[in-house]
Amino acid sequence: LLIFIVDVIRVNKNKIIVCGRRSGKTRMVSGEWIRGAVLKLYPKQFAVAPTYNQVMIIYNTIIELMYQGGVYDDIENAAKSPHPKIIFKNGCSIDFGSADNPDSLRGPGWDRVWKDESAFIKRGADAALKPTTYDKGAPVWETTTPWGKGDVWEKWQRGMKGDEDYGCSHYNYKDNPYLNVEGVKEIEKDILEYGENSIYVQCEIYGNFVEDR
Repeated sequence: LLIFIVDVIRVNKNKIIVCGRRSGKTRMVSGEWIRGAVLKLYPKQFAVAPTYNQVMIIYNTIIELMYQGGVYDDIENAAKSPHPKIIFKNGCSIDFGSADNPDSLRGPGWDRVWKDESAFIKRGADAALKPTTYDKGAPVWETTTPWGKGDVWEKWQRGMKGDEDYGCSHYNYKDNPYLNVEGVKEIEKDILEYGENSIYVQCEIYGNFVEDR
């Protein structure tokens, strides 16, 4: 986890992290959001995903990692309703939102925002979320599998061409130290079944943008 975090924390304000399946992106950024709260680096953080079920995966991963890391006692309160939120004893908080209800994303200004599976977040939700970054100039981390060449691809291109506002990172299952041997075997079965150069394998498994998508 530390290897991943050190790699993506650069001078660039925003992060575009393009990943294949089972690359460890949720654990990676969940760990960074915990660090930001425990060390009071980002008092009010927000995590959003395309659906409620997806955002609950992030919530549960953060809780799990805090147990594993021995810092669960730093939590003052963890609630799943009326909306998921973790409040820390030092006054910091992590809020969670679902992009399937864009109006729920309107709210206070955040210190840092995480958009998981950002290529799948609808433009209406993006429009509601973006103003919440204005007050404090909040950095935005975007993690996604690269299906389609939309807004995420454009930011990726800008970062790859030297735009210092966007730091680009790329991972796939081979970079994940937590994936067990059996998991690797199952993924490689899919690669054989669909073909190394298929769109599915290149996008979903290797996390590559492709021209034909």
